[in-house]
Amino acid sequence: MPRTNGRYAGLLKAAKSKIKQDGVAWENIISRYEYNFLKSYLYAVHIGKFHDEKLTILRCLGINLQSYHPNVPRVFDSGSETFYIVEDEVLNVNILWENELYEMVVSIQQTERGYYTYCAFCLGVSVNARKPKDVLEHCVSQAIRNSYYKNNFLRVIPTEDYERSISISIGKIEGKNLSEIFLPKENTESLQMFIDAVKNFDTIKKPLRYLLSGKPGTGKTESVRAIMKECNNYATFLFVEGNCNLLEVFRVASLFSPAVLCLDDIDLICGNREDGLYKNLGSFLNLMDGLQNSNLFVLATTNDKRLVDVAASRPGRFDTIMDIEILESSLYLDLVQKRCANEKIIQLFTESVIQELRAKKVSGAFVVNLLKHLEIKHSLSQEKVDEEYVFETLERLHKGFYKRASPVTEPAFGFEAN
Repeated sequence: MPRTNGRYAGLLKAAKSKIKQDGVAWENIISRYEYNFLKSYLYAVHIGKFHDEKLTILRCLGINLQSYHPNVPRVFDSGSETFYIVEDEVLNVNILWENELYEMVVSIQQTERGYYTYCAFCLGVSVNARKPKDVLEHCVSQAIRNSYYKNNFLRVIPTEDYERSISISIGKIEGKNLSEIFLPKENTESLQMFIDAVKNFDTIKKPLRYLLSGKPGTGKTESVRAIMKECNNYATFLFVEGNCNLLEVFRVASLFSPAVLCLDDIDLICGNREDGLYKNLGSFLNLMDGLQNSNLFVLATTNDKRLVDVAASRPGRFDTIMDIEILESSLYLDLVQKRCANEKIIQLFTESVIQELRAKKVSGAFVVNLLKHLEIKHSLSQEKVDEEYVFETLERLHKGFYKRASPVTEPAFGFEAN
């Protein structure tokens, strides 16, 4: 990122100093995300992609700080049909608000220590243009409310760049509806309440924070994806992957209302004092304590709630700690019938096969995986798929996923990993 052009910075500083004395200018330090959203919003209004009944943008110029040449803003696709990402470091616009003329500058500046600050500056140009604060706050609010991240599924991953400590990309929400997932009734009811709270947040204004605990294959991640799917267009979802800067993650989430923060394997993200690996624990505890009156929902998962530090899981930080158990054996056949469209394969799940599944106490995910193997084999060679083949495949898959490791020489693996 280039340093701010000295000539431009000097002129801007002098103008601010003089104009603020007259009370017709307003400046805000904004976040990197607000900076990008604001540029996109102003450009979209200017080219007519987005209509804002309160203002009109008469002129919009982009400025490259390497050359300080005003130009038509350089943009590229954001994935939105309305809002583009503006590449120029500075955007300069003329705004007509209540028949008065204002000038707004959205810029980035580098401090002496090498850090970057993001600024939005609004100046009243015409004689009666005395509301620069109102204009600026309206534009920032509209930029966030209508940004290309709003009500999307955002994938958040760490990056080595200190300034850009997280990387955000827009993903697709894929999954089943909650009614299609085989869970105990009490789990389904609690998850449905979470969905209803998100959909009705504008009315109830009370976010929920859930911790889902259960062995691999019990449906934790599938449940999270079901919530995402059913709350599509009702909230902005941030799905955190890896050891991210939690302060930056929470800062982004706080821009949206409502937002749902999804922390998969929270024990790996935050750590535990007992194992000595708790780099992010303090930040997480402080951030969770600040959520009492916020717009942020939290969905966290763990394979074993005993791995989550006791301070992170105490009442008040999470509203519900939900144990998701292995699928009840009485539901194995129901699951097969619901997930498999091939009647010949369904008929192979005889009472003997069901009894074997019960004896091995397999999870719903294991049954779905078994079905996948049988369906592929049936497509390739139908005559070889019979009850005997089902037993052989069941045994082979079970040995791989449920193998108990030697306590000394081998790490645990598969569904027995926790």
